[in-house]
Amino acid sequence: MPSAAWHRALFRTALGGVHVYAWIFVFQYFYVTFADTGEALASTALTYALTQVTAVLLTPYGAGRIRHGIRRGMWLGTAAAALGFAVLGLALVGSFGTVGWGITIFAVLMGVYRALYWTPYEVERNGTSSRGLDIAMAFVPTITGLLLAVGFPIHVQLFCGAALCIAALIALRDVPERYEGYVWKYRETFHELFATENRITITRMVLDGIEGTALLLVWPITIFLIFDWSYAILGIVLTITLLATYTLRAVMRRMNLGNIPTFALATLAGSAWVMRLVVASPVGVVLVDTYFHAGRPEARGHDASAYEQTAENRTFVDEVTALKEMGMGIGRTILCIIVALVAWGGTFGAAAFTAFIAAAVAAILSVLIARSTHRVV
Repeated sequence: MPSAAWHRALFRTALGGVHVYAWIFVFQYFYVTFADTGEALASTALTYALTQVTAVLLTPYGAGRIRHGIRRGMWLGTAAAALGFAVLGLALVGSFGTVGWGITIFAVLMGVYRALYWTPYEVERNGTSSRGLDIAMAFVPTITGLLLAVGFPIHVQLFCGAALCIAALIALRDVPERYEGYVWKYRETFHELFATENRITITRMVLDGIEGTALLLVWPITIFLIFDWSYAILGIVLTITLLATYTLRAVMRRMNLGNIPTFALATLAGSAWVMRLVVASPVGVVLVDTYFHAGRPEARGHDASAYEQTAENRTFVDEVTALKEMGMGIGRTILCIIVALVAWGGTFGAAAFTAFIAAAVAAILSVLIARSTHRVV
């Protein structure tokens, strides 16, 4: 397997095995601190917002660095993720001063990773399109969940994620360097972010970001609570969902059902979030998530196995790609603030309800805007 493929496989495995659990660990810490799920969710959401704000502020800088080589940015981004997992692990065992500071530094480092890590299109096309790799990665959450369930230390799990990131760094040594142009300066990028001609694109990305926070933060924590704080059941459900999604997508491709009408796609996108309001069992979660993921276009930039949402599948295309990443970050931040306010003023349930309804509205509007723009083009 080429070095680029090894790098992506190792890095995606690290994210798939640790990323989603890391935020659950953060939530658990805040729950122990406040003894209230609502306050824990509020604090976790604001910590997640810190990651997004960091990413938005640094994305123009990270995109500008590609003129000096994309591989360098990949190296720095991967190193930031490795350090972030290691810092969180050290913080949770009391070896990094106060736990709160460790969590804050973890959040900032994950934002640095998101801002600096860009991959050449060829790396994504040739290194991550293997269906066999996707299937193998689907079992990573189960392995992680089972290890945690039998007493495998949380901090050691985070250190394993950091070690996988370091292994991915080593694989980068033989990846050919590539240079791209990025003509905007830092302040100019923010000017373009709010320019009239980019309003439709950014609006859609903000909506996708709102959905992303609900999908990648609030929903995993919610199902973790539904499963009575069970890592094992959470991991198994995530694995079954991924396998079912891959199978259903393959069936849909063979039946030529990929081109779903706009109204049907918008209904699917919104109804999946409404269904999440009533699920109360592992089977229900699998059915709802499979229904949701299978109906989404695979090119939307959501890597289900690595629990990431990205613009253009995280490949650098042009300056607009950086704007899309920033728009998503703004959307994720907006929902984090809303969730925190509702959770502080109410309960975990009220905050989750608000997040899922907001995600449903955002998903529907995003589909309508994307399809109307496509027709105009």
